[in-house]
Amino acid sequence: SSGINAEYGWIEQDKQNFDNILSHLSNYPEIHAICILLKPNDSRLTVLFRFCIQELLLHLHKDAANNIMFCFTNARGSFYRPGDTLPALKQELENIGVGIALNNKEIIYCFDNEAFRFLACAKNGVKFTDSEIKNYSESWDIATAESSRLDKPRQSCNTTQDN
Repeated sequence: SSGINAEYGWIEQDKQNFDNILSHLSNYPEIHAICILLKPNDSRLTVLFRFCIQELLLHLHKDAANNIMFCFTNARGSFYRPGDTLPALKQELENIGVGIALNNKEIIYCFDNEAFRFLACAKNGVKFTDSEIKNYSESWDIATAESSRLDKPRQSCNTTQDN
């Protein structure tokens, strides 16, 4: 299905896409994780981000906040840390009062997909220096470690809001 932040009809299309996503989620009696993908270099959160977080929390069961994880992509440039986005995200979550503490490393994950791009290029015959191979190997190791942390068992939560 389409995601959020569609190029066409912005807010109305986003509402429709959000409704479609939530409708699909209602087919599941429980979920184990909600991953919100962010870039680590956004020092200001957009109206769209606020809309997404607020809509998500409005429509899901209140316990779903315990299962939200924040995944920062393209994170090599911020040394595999949440970067400038973290203070803005903390402030937004505080403003809406959802009780999500971002000082807990268990809900923050930092990845970069450059190792995957490297593998695709190498498979297609692109040659790399030993130094480049070493760098991409380190990136792969970090992504693997973050994926393993992300994949740990979690408590399930209801998908529907209390009535």
